[in-house]
Formats: sequence, structure tokens, C-alpha cells
Amino acid sequence: MTTQCASFDLVDADDFSPLEGLLAGWGRVARLGFLVKTEGDYADDTRERARAAIGAILARHGLSEQALMVTVIGTEGISTPLVYVFAELDDAPVPGGPARLALGLASAAPPAEPMLDDAGTIDLVADVARAAMQDAGLTAEQVALLVINIPAPTSGEAPVRGRRARAVAAFGGGRALAQPSAMNVPASSLLAAPDIFVDRVQTFTGPGITKIEVIALGNRPGAGGDLFARAAIAQDLLDIRPFKAALLSAGLTLDTLGELAEPERVVACILKSGARADGSVRGARTTIRERGIPPEKHVRAVQTGQLGPLLGTTRLFNTFDPVHQAPDGGATACFIVR
Repeated sequence: MTTQCASFDLVDADDFSPLEGLLAGWGRVARLGFLVKTEGDYADDTRERARAAIGAILARHGLSEQALMVTVIGTEGISTPLVYVFAELDDAPVPGGPARLALGLASAAPPAEPMLDDAGTIDLVADVARAAMQDAGLTAEQVALLVINIPAPTSGEAPVRGRRARAVAAFGGGRALAQPSAMNVPASSLLAAPDIFVDRVQTFTGPGITKIEVIALGNRPGAGGDLFARAAIAQDLLDIRPFKAALLSAGLTLDTLGELAEPERVVACILKSGARADGSVRGARTTIRERGIPPEKHVRAVQTGQLGPLLGTTRLFNTFDPVHQAPDGGATACFIVR
């Protein structure tokens, strides 16, 4: 069951016509995972339009029940709106073959709205994550990334509750991966203890998400194909060494000037970075959380200036706020390498 990763640029949130060509070329597809980054703002309907456009194509091909998607906004800096498509083809496995990229999906009905950001929901998220791992045939050690959607709370302080729901989802993913930091999570630590974190998990919430959904990516022996994944955790917005180390562990090299020798081998970069509550970086004041500009706009611009030159591309799936998914002010990343 070979997993492919393709990408295309988005000219408009309603136009996913390149997907038709990909599906035609792949033939029989067992499952699909989409990571979509559009231009726009939180107040518009860009994410909903993107979901509807993909949904219409999937329905025409009879693939609606075999796909999950994450749709985000934000193209600050030198950033291209894009789509990553992960497709597991319905072909024969390669017994005894090397560890290659595998894809798994799972979803489940969410708890009642008041429980979306409650620590009692961590186990439910963990169960869905384990189902996605099983779907991919991955052990916890083989997982490179769990991408988790959780519905957005709608009552009370919705923005704060939405962030807490993503924290719940993060610990659910970590619990599925048997990470010690996720095993006993008191409700009082959600958001209040930012340096308690899991790794290899990225969580999302937003319009159109009605279930708990998990996309699992990892490296499974005999999966077939020529892709594999590498994960990294960075300590802050200046910390690029872990990203380089992950790429070097994938067999890439740096030239005599410290540039990546074969950046074209990196076919996808999935990055989530944060900022400390006071906006400081290594003890120095910044204006990330000042001057009225939303911090996510600062951070997304930093991300493109940080990894864009390293990878030689404007095409990144870069998002903000890895709450309990990286050290406070740090980042979590997954690279798909050929």
C-alpha cells in the first residue's frame, strides 16, 4: 500500500481542479489526507469554501468516506497558498521492504460541547488516534505525526476554550503515543503549564470540523514507495538546528556553505510554531505580542523566513500555536522526504 504525497498551489479557495488530475493518475485510492492552507482571514468563509470544493470532488469519485482534511488560513511572509495531498494507493505491499511512509485515518463523534475542552476528553481523543495508527499499521515508535482535528467550542469564552480543546487533543495524541507527559494530566495544567508538552502531534480546530479526526503519518516497513517522514522539535523561533538534524538523519547533506544540497527531496514541510506569552525570544523583548498585530501573523512570517531559505521554497504548511505540542515558544515539525 504505497503512500504518495503531492502538492499544488491554490489560486482560489474554490478551485481544486488539479486534484482531478491527481486522482486520475493514481487510479485506485484506499485513503486520502489533505492539508490545505489558504489566504484569507478568520472572519471570512475561506476554509468552508475550501472544504466544500474538496468535498464535491471526493463525492464525484465516491471517496467521501475515505478522506480527512485540515484547512487553515494564513499566508504572511513569503508563503504560497497550497494543498498537500497524501494518498494511500490500493496496491500490493512490499514484504521485507524498508520503512516507508504510511497513512491512516480515523474519526469519531465528539463529546457534548461542554466537554470539548475538558481533560476527561483526552482518553476519547487517544482512542481515535490509536484507531488511525492501527489503520496505518503503525506502532507508537513508528509514528512521525498525528494531525488531530477537534470541533470548536461555541459557548462561553470560545477563543480560550478552543485553545484548551486543542490542548486536550494534543494530550490525547501524546497518550496514544504512550508519552509520559500525557499520562496524568490534571485539568489545572491545561494552558497553565505551557512547558508540559508532547511531540509528534499537531492539533487544529475551526469551522466545518464536526468530529474528532486524526490523520496518522509514519514509517512502516514494507509500505512501499520512496517517501519517509522525519520529525523535529525546536526550542524557539531562532532554533533551526533540530530541523537540519532531522533532514540530515534522512540522508540529506549540507554543502560547504551550509545550504541543503538537495532541497527538492523534501516534498512536504508541516510546521507549527509558537510564541511565549510575553513575546520574548531568548530573553530579548520582541513586539510579537504588541502593537496590535496578531501574534500568528508575526510567527507565520518568521516561519517562511526560517524554513523557506533552508528548503528553497515558499510552499510550507505552516501554522501557529503548538499549545502543549512543543516547548513554550517552540515549534514542532514533520518533513516528508523522498
